[in-house]
Amino acid sequence: MFSFDGNDWNKINTYGISDKDSGKVKAMFLKSIYEVGLFNGAPMLNINTGVSKLPDNYNADFAAYADLLDKFYSNNNNLNFPVFFALKIADMMKSGAGDTEINNYKLAIVVKLKEQGLWR
Repeated sequence: MFSFDGNDWNKINTYGISDKDSGKVKAMFLKSIYEVGLFNGAPMLNINTGVSKLPDNYNADFAAYADLLDKFYSNNNNLNFPVFFALKIADMMKSGAGDTEINNYKLAIVVKLKEQGLWR
């Protein structure tokens, strides 16, 4: 079962660290997810890392994704989405996808997770 969802994401803010530091922790967490995908040859985010050099805004991109996930998870209806899928939604938001496209993706994820008995 997926164990890291919006409820867990929001708990990061409760560990007695400042808002600024919790943002850094969230960005580092997302960076690790991205780099695992990059290492496996299937990055899930639209961050152009180039071949030989990381872009100057590489770390800022993850802070932006953390802000988008904060926004996404501020809606209680989104708390049960595992962070893996929420991150794809954040990427869609960042890329300018419309509400209809995002809502269709969310619905597809809910249906799939319900079919597998993984939706709470």
